[in-house]
Amino acid sequence: MVIVNPNAELETVRSRIEKSIKSADASQVKVTKMGRKLLAYAIAKQTEGEYLLFNFEAPQTAVAAVYQQLKLEQEEILRYLIIKSKTGNGTGVIIESQKTESIVAPVVTVKTVKRKKTDKIKPETKLKKVKRILKKATKGKKSKK
Repeated sequence: MVIVNPNAELETVRSRIEKSIKSADASQVKVTKMGRKLLAYAIAKQTEGEYLLFNFEAPQTAVAAVYQQLKLEQEEILRYLIIKSKTGNGTGVIIESQKTESIVAPVVTVKTVKRKKTDKIKPETKLKKVKRILKKATKGKKSKK
């Protein structure tokens, strides 16, 4: 997965990354454009980025070469991540494959319980609290004449 600077020319960056992946003895290169999305936090003063997903198979020695090439593209690439997928024949590395299976979510039941009015605790205001503290403090300091 690669996040590209939105100000950079997307097609030229995509073609350079794809060329570097192919030059690292990778096969079955597939590129998926995921579109422009907001970032969770600003990266290099950018709040959004173009997401590209590259799926390919490569020997383990080729991964270091791909990392090195991605490091050289620092102006155009905001972030990148290479992940070894569990799917495959075991001879190479599949990078960030998307799952096509649907995930079945567990059923969750939410029960809302209403509290009684007597259970509510009214917070003491700051002014009342200060007056109470001052009253206690002045009560012990009264002088006898």
